[in-house]
Amino acid sequence: MSEYARVQKWIALSGFCGRKNAEKLIEKGQVKVNDLQVSLGDHCYYNDKISVSGKVIRVPVNDFNYIVLNKPRGVITSKSDKQGRKKILDLLNSKDYKDNLFPVGRLDMNTTGLIVITNDGPFAQSFLHPSSNTSKTYSVVLDKPLSSEDKVEIENGVELEEGKLAGCRVESLGERIYKVVIFEGKNRQIRRMFHAYGYRVVKLERTNIGNLSLSKLGLKPGSYRIVTKSFLEKMIKG
Repeated sequence: MSEYARVQKWIALSGFCGRKNAEKLIEKGQVKVNDLQVSLGDHCYYNDKISVSGKVIRVPVNDFNYIVLNKPRGVITSKSDKQGRKKILDLLNSKDYKDNLFPVGRLDMNTTGLIVITNDGPFAQSFLHPSSNTSKTYSVVLDKPLSSEDKVEIENGVELEEGKLAGCRVESLGERIYKVVIFEGKNRQIRRMFHAYGYRVVKLERTNIGNLSLSKLGLKPGSYRIVTKSFLEKMIKG
């Protein structure tokens, strides 16, 4: 392939970051092509030597990978960790591991469940963008039963520091067990929105992303499955 395109496009395709963040890095002078600093709007070929903050990136053209994994408790979704904690990419077999893979979105260390891993930056961006309205379903265990009044207010959108959350759906599955469906992905959103009303989340598991279901996949904690892009698009966006 010899496509000629803007540098930020190739950075986004590599999965290093999104296109907007790539543009900011270029403006800050942190991006070089063939060891020469570039400016916003510059073009290059995908197989040119592109480096960001001194790190050479690889554009996986026609070499995208898609993995669905059941994240166990105690594993972090960051690609690196100074504290030496177990990372989600450590769960992959060596034959399936690629340096440019990254988790799409995050689950905190104590949250378990479904997560997508890929090296397809544009797919990840479209999947994460709020305009996609991709639903994410969680099984939530609280420290005490949720009152009907608080349930209504939480469903209507909780006011957090960064603004009001979009509405969500809360369904009781037992005395302290709830099914929660959200359509955005703020940092620690589930825990924070219940905490705002005086509830502590005891256990949290993401069971679905769109129609992609952990139970139907039959994945045990720590196990994963390699899938196709068309499968994910059908299940997540379909």
